Amino acid sequence: MAFLTIRRIKYLAAIVALIIVALIATLAASEPPKNHRLAMAIFFEESSGRLNPPPGDGGKAIGPMQIWKITVDDANRILRENRFTYADRLDLERSVEIFWIVSDHYCRHFRDWSDEGRARRWNRGPDRKKWEDRHGTIYWNKVKKWL
Repeated sequence: MAFLTIRRIKYLAAIVALIIVALIATLAASEPPKNHRLAMAIFFEESSGRLNPPPGDGGKAIGPMQIWKITVDDANRILRENRFTYADRLDLERSVEIFWIVSDHYCRHFRDWSDEGRARRWNRGPDRKKWEDRHGTIYWNKVKKWL
């Protein structure tokens, strides 16, 4: 058993400890289940529950979730494929898919899976200064009423 020296045993123990810590960290950072009520609350806040609302934000945001073109581009960038088209913004199901893809991405980035964080980032974008401002608070208070 000369090949299992105390030094090697300590080395293997350290590697096992690092693997366990990495697994625990991964499990702790994993996403909680999606709150589909949040997606519907945002839908109701953005378009008052209308499937074909008028464009918002000076014509830049369209569809039931009031999605900008840049958000579609962001979803495709995150996926590394062109899964969504700008026309998908008009379909509620596709809009909700875009919401979850973009939302999950930035939740992982900021390590914040709260409904409030998701709503603020959806409305104000991924720039922390914007989604932490008073407009982000006003939007979250509106979405909260639908939950």
